[in-house]
Amino acid sequence: MNLSCPACRYSREVPAGRIPPGTKRVACPKCGEKFQLPQPEPESPPEEVSPAMVPDLAPAASGTVTLACPHCNARRSLPREKVPQRMVQVTCRQCRQSFTFQGGRAPSREAVPGKDLHPVLVASSTPDSEPPPRYALSGLGELFGKSWRTFLKRFPVFIGISLLTFGLAGLGYFLLTGVTERLTRLAGGSPLVHASGSAVTIIFVMGVMTWINAAMTYAIVDEDLGVRQSLGYGLQRLGSFLWVSLLVWFMIAGGSLLLLIPGLVFSVWFLFAQFILAREDARGMDALLKSRAYVAGRGWPVFGRLLLGGLLVAGISVVLAPIPLLGSLVGLLLGFFLLVYYAEIQKQLAEIKGDISFDCSRGVKLRWLLAGCCGFVLAAGLGLTLGGLG
Repeated sequence: MNLSCPACRYSREVPAGRIPPGTKRVACPKCGEKFQLPQPEPESPPEEVSPAMVPDLAPAASGTVTLACPHCNARRSLPREKVPQRMVQVTCRQCRQSFTFQGGRAPSREAVPGKDLHPVLVASSTPDSEPPPRYALSGLGELFGKSWRTFLKRFPVFIGISLLTFGLAGLGYFLLTGVTERLTRLAGGSPLVHASGSAVTIIFVMGVMTWINAAMTYAIVDEDLGVRQSLGYGLQRLGSFLWVSLLVWFMIAGGSLLLLIPGLVFSVWFLFAQFILAREDARGMDALLKSRAYVAGRGWPVFGRLLLGGLLVAGISVVLAPIPLLGSLVGLLLGFFLLVYYAEIQKQLAEIKGDISFDCSRGVKLRWLLAGCCGFVLAAGLGLTLGGLG
């Protein structure tokens, strides 16, 4: 019997005797997708089979692709052959907002047969069985274990991204610094020229660091991406990641200026925005509000896991920091591990909540931005008051 996975299109002939009686669904080990077993066609005399009917007897393997709007969660299914193999802009029919669908990342390539260490298609133990639903976050030990396995698996990709981007950042920094110094001397030591050159250098370094963060995030959320693909997706979404990072910083900093506690709350609510941007293409305040919707109702469990994980990583970094070179290298790698750890928590929250709906209207976004502004306004008012008293 020829079994073909509709998700990744991998197929192979499997003896019918290897499939347990009563099994209705099988799972592909390449992508984990479960699909119905093809029903045997009724036998007919050879003379009654028309050559024109032969193509219709082949089981369809194209499948469908579901497009989910990151703004309102409206869904639409399309035949896989109609999905373009490139990044396209889609407008939701329900909320009329636009989002990007990365068609080129949909599984479509033929799988490469591996070693016969396991069956190609694993029959489900129970017919029509589905993965058990998740109702709670994993414990700290299990979270660290999953994150560590992912970190080790993706370690070569992380190193490749780091070497390329840090090398580019260092080279650009020295070149821009040298050009700035030369232009400043030519301008007779003009402070304006020096300040402009320094600003360009800082913007360049910030852009490269945002690119590193974006590429790392894509490498974590999609384990099929290599160094080149991760850097490519990170570069395409550089502006979106920079905007989300600025919004998260603005909200946390503004909340921290309101007697610290709101800043801690905002940190827990909005920490997962970058992973939501990479996984679901929700941008700007939509990513922040969706992160808050995932955390809603589980704030204390999330806060506890974030706090304990951060303290453990920080403790190791402090112990190894005095060691020359090794301390800095371990601190960098632990930073990558912490990203993996945060991504695993966000993934489990998404599994718990499933398809969520949240208010992302302009009025709601404006109210949250005003809440972030309150901290800066309060700090400025206190500064003016204390200055006047002095």
